Amino acid sequence: MIEGLFVGLLLALLTLLYLYLYRTYTFWTRRGVKQITPIPFFGSFLPVFLGLKNHGEVYHEIYYKYPDSDAVGYYQFLSPKLMIRNPALVKRVLISDFSSFRDNEIYTNTKVDPLMELNPFLCRGDTWKPARSTFVAGLTASKLKSYLPLMKDTLTHLDDFLASNLDKELEAKDFSNSFFMTLVSNTAYGVDANCFTDPNAAFRKMVELLSKTNWQKFHNVIIIFFLQSLKTWLGYSFAPKPMQDFGAKVMREVTETRVKTGTRRNDYIQCYLDRNNTVEEKVFELSNHAISFFIGGMETSSITASNAVYELALHQDYQDRLYQELKEAYAKTPDMDYDTLLGLPYLNQIFEETGRKNHVLYSLPKVCTKYSTFVIDGNEVDLFPGQLVMIPSVEIQMDAKYYPDPDVFDPERFNEENKSGRPEVTYMPFGEGPRICAGMQFGILQVKIFLCHLVYHYRILPTSRSAAKPSYSKHSYFVIPNHNQFVKLVRRNH
Repeated sequence: MIEGLFVGLLLALLTLLYLYLYRTYTFWTRRGVKQITPIPFFGSFLPVFLGLKNHGEVYHEIYYKYPDSDAVGYYQFLSPKLMIRNPALVKRVLISDFSSFRDNEIYTNTKVDPLMELNPFLCRGDTWKPARSTFVAGLTASKLKSYLPLMKDTLTHLDDFLASNLDKELEAKDFSNSFFMTLVSNTAYGVDANCFTDPNAAFRKMVELLSKTNWQKFHNVIIIFFLQSLKTWLGYSFAPKPMQDFGAKVMREVTETRVKTGTRRNDYIQCYLDRNNTVEEKVFELSNHAISFFIGGMETSSITASNAVYELALHQDYQDRLYQELKEAYAKTPDMDYDTLLGLPYLNQIFEETGRKNHVLYSLPKVCTKYSTFVIDGNEVDLFPGQLVMIPSVEIQMDAKYYPDPDVFDPERFNEENKSGRPEVTYMPFGEGPRICAGMQFGILQVKIFLCHLVYHYRILPTSRSAAKPSYSKHSYFVIPNHNQFVKLVRRNH
């Protein structure tokens, strides 16, 4: 009797589970959208969960499963998600219908991430716009021009480091890290640091927290970035608590010292210290921005810069052309001012092709915030608030339809003629639309300062261990090369 009841109950539960999974995993087919066959409970993410693939490899398979479709449905564990493939629909999500897709999928809980409350990428609803406005107040063109001398000061540390390492095999990501750690600490934190010479520098330890501890271990990455509800329930923080504590400590010390002494400095935090609010309000605001700046301004710029250095080492002809452009620019403007630096066309082509081929983020994950209807492969598909959509930015930028021979590094893709011949929204390393990366101009400026100085003063050479075919980490949300980017630098004779 009891055994019969138990078997009956078990069968009932299994039936309910089957019906639940069936309904969950037929979400897209019931709407007439082509979908990827899911694995129960994991959807398309079992290889990621097992550490066999990074999520970019999974997106690649989804993108090319139905190469002629406007969009493809798939499942992020138990959540239905729509990959938007058609650039016209991408434009709707990011630009023309922005009000219907204004939230990013990734968000944070202010209880466990109190110093991410003002992060313009993580904010949702009505809070993102004022948070973004506050963040970019210190990143206007006039402000960036005033930061330029501080940024250039970092170049002396770079030269000192390279002076004792010329003709030696160097890892591009390693010395790029040191450069941008030093620059960001100097410009954004108001702290003089030299991360080239001090292996125990606090900012170096912050980078290790960002890239080598639990925050980047792949199961934590999966929970933080792909299982939002579980992340909130478990109390996972987007930024490691030691990093938040360090940022708050530094900002308090800098704020209190400057307020007490009346010291002024042309850096990012000065414009916030000039606001008419209390010391505690200044500390809170600056602590928020400092953590955001470090995560978004240091690591992403370092990845981009090291990728550019590596590509230039492998393509000496492009490096020579860039060097000639720089020689002419330095002859006219020896101090390489702001307008000259940002107006160099071939440097910009190198930068943009690096952002196309060597990515920082695999995708732009969005959330539908208002009912919207898309025509997908001839069918009208309703999207409702809360529905997850994803822009596969990497795949679009590596699609041969828009960029022939996409694995080839070719700066000529970004001359004016070639750019004008491509569909809109097929290049988006910083995102696009109203929520385009808030620190984009700062990031572009600091990477160009680095590349400009490096190529003008040094020839970048490959070594016997330079790998022509890249591979990428399977355990990071960022697109981090899995191979060492070995190069050798030789001083130029002008």
